[in-house]
Amino acid sequence: MEYAKATEKDLEEISKVVKDTIQEIYPKYYPKEVVDFFCELHCRKNIFEDIKCGSVGILRDGNMIVGTGCYKENHITRVYVKPEYQGKGCGSYIMQCLENQIRLQYDTVYLDASLPAVSFYEKRGYQTAKHEKWNVGNGKILVYEVMEKALNIIYKRATIEDIDILTKTRIEVLRAANKLSCDIDMSEVEKQSYDYYKKALCDGTHIAYLIFDENNFVGTGGVCFFQVMPTYHNPSGKKAYIMNMYTHPNYRRKGIAYKTLDKLIGEIKRKGISSISLEATAMGRPLYEKYGFVKMNDEMELPK
Repeated sequence: MEYAKATEKDLEEISKVVKDTIQEIYPKYYPKEVVDFFCELHCRKNIFEDIKCGSVGILRDGNMIVGTGCYKENHITRVYVKPEYQGKGCGSYIMQCLENQIRLQYDTVYLDASLPAVSFYEKRGYQTAKHEKWNVGNGKILVYEVMEKALNIIYKRATIEDIDILTKTRIEVLRAANKLSCDIDMSEVEKQSYDYYKKALCDGTHIAYLIFDENNFVGTGGVCFFQVMPTYHNPSGKKAYIMNMYTHPNYRRKGIAYKTLDKLIGEIKRKGISSISLEATAMGRPLYEKYGFVKMNDEMELPK
């Protein structure tokens, strides 16, 4: 299955998917006047206008369009899946793609729910905000639910049960930070990372956060704790080193990395540690400077 932006050449096939789905499913729930209303609302002309705006997506199974989705700003307006493909996760996949596009600019999403779709949207976390009415003619009134959902990002403190995803994302971060291609062998680093997490997560010398959008991995961040000799400025000798900060490209510039960093700093301060450092990439430096980190001028390193 592949979800992509619709083009004008997809118009006829999209129109058929929508019309056929309405005419097969909606008569089980609505009188003829309401079914006709939905067919007119999602007519060929309206679909064409939405395609021109770039807001229509299509789900393909091979060369066949089996579903479609549409949005305007943070309003999801048209989601239809061919009846024979319903109950197979197609609708959920389309919704996830639409929500991912919307969350780039908005924190909430809303839609107008038809009767057959209400339970589906509820399972995806949507709640009824209000009811609306529409006179569809011939004395028939369409009553429908306007449903809303907060596009929440989940910040999860990692446990030993998360060791596999922590190890996997660690390798992703290293490849991205060092601009390494996928054919570079990272098996030894992966093994050592797994062993590190296995020990450090249990003895408290490492804390990590995993960030999810529902079940989709969004990013991560971690902090290593270690001990050096006491100094005048750091009598305890305890230090914290922030590492492995990463946000998926689709979720950047939404404050996720900043919030992850803030959670890590909170964990560090609860341990009473004031000596906090990190190594900043060119991409990450503005974030750390915004938080208050300053460049260090008094450290040296012996090259290999």
